[in-house]
Amino acid sequence: MTTIAPLILPDAARLSEFYTAASGRWMNGTCGETALAVALGCVQGRPAALGDLERITADMQARGLASANGASTLAGLAQEARLQGARVLVEDDYANPFTADWHALILSYAGIAPMVLQLSNGQALKDAVTGASDEAGLQQHFVAILGKQAEGYVCNDGDQLANAVTFRVYSYADLAAATPDGLLILADTTPGAPPAPPAAPKEPPMSLPQGYQDDGQTVTTPDGFTIAGAIRALWLPFAAAFGAPLENAQPTNVPGVLEQRFYGVILGTRADGSAYVAPVGQMVADLRATSAGQTTQITALQAQVAQLQAQLASVSATPTPVDPATEKALALLSALKTALA
Repeated sequence: MTTIAPLILPDAARLSEFYTAASGRWMNGTCGETALAVALGCVQGRPAALGDLERITADMQARGLASANGASTLAGLAQEARLQGARVLVEDDYANPFTADWHALILSYAGIAPMVLQLSNGQALKDAVTGASDEAGLQQHFVAILGKQAEGYVCNDGDQLANAVTFRVYSYADLAAATPDGLLILADTTPGAPPAPPAAPKEPPMSLPQGYQDDGQTVTTPDGFTIAGAIRALWLPFAAAFGAPLENAQPTNVPGVLEQRFYGVILGTRADGSAYVAPVGQMVADLRATSAGQTTQITALQAQVAQLQAQLASVSATPTPVDPATEKALALLSALKTALA
């Protein structure tokens, strides 16, 4: 088996976003500054450290580019990168839907130029090597892409405390599920560094199953079903695995949330326009557990019915005893009836 050697930027650093500021405030929203600090370290020729993160965060806050807890935007990070003397190679600011060909860009630059990727569904990230996941409920998030290896893209994810000792590796599928909505690429400015290569050309249109039509916005199947919006964007790369749609997107009991059933999966969109893959395996397990419980209840009810039927049969087969007094009265009435006749 051929092993693909990892390609990682030489000054890539592992850095967590969580720290206590000089003011005593616990900082937990600096994922953007963390990714930028690591990316800047790569282009400046020295690995980033906590002091760099603190300095960048304080500077962005002073300029109104970050909130009190450090929350920032990709446009703000790009502005700070320029203020720090870096050359911005690509700046695709936040957009939803995000139309930039982000995968072609990161595939081209991974391990060559540092990148800051913005995601609207950070909770979907899962390490392809360790299986570690980001916190449940995490939405807008930034990671620094520093290279690539066989399992996926090598990233510094500040959301993980364990990130201080290991990089995260995210596959294309996990990044797609996390819904990219912004991308910043910095050019290497260290002395003697080669220029960054041009971005890879856009990949040719993905092949669709026979009879399917795609106008760039909506996929239409021969059965008349449609796949559109964020669900389309998530389905296209995995059409063969996800299978054909079984229905059009349907509203759920959650306002603004749509779900669409496919042969092999359920895909959905949230109110903010981001897409997700529903946990079908857990759904099936829950249904099986519910079915097993109902089967147990039915068996118990059937046993009770059988018991009642047996008791009824026993009562019907047993002669009802006649009261002696009643029997004597009936005899007198019979005799009287005979006399009157």
